[in-house]
Amino acid sequence: MGGPIWNKPIHDINFVKSLLESTRLNAEGNNGHKVKTTERIQAVLSAIIEEDVLLNQPLSYELSHIASTLKIGNPRKV
Repeated sequence: MGGPIWNKPIHDINFVKSLLESTRLNAEGNNGHKVKTTERIQAVLSAIIEEDVLLNQPLSYELSHIASTLKIGNPRKV
């Protein structure tokens, strides 16, 4: 739960989207031959795209997740 914080974009989302589309097209048009890691690659690329929403909130957190990790009750709202 610590370490350096990088608050600048580390991925070019347009490139990631085109790469994801490319993997989908190759998976469909590969004459029935499917690379074993295609689904995993697509999952990682999809996760990168979904995390792009967090760029404006680099240090956001949810108290309920922190409390769950620490195995304590949620703090009361003041």
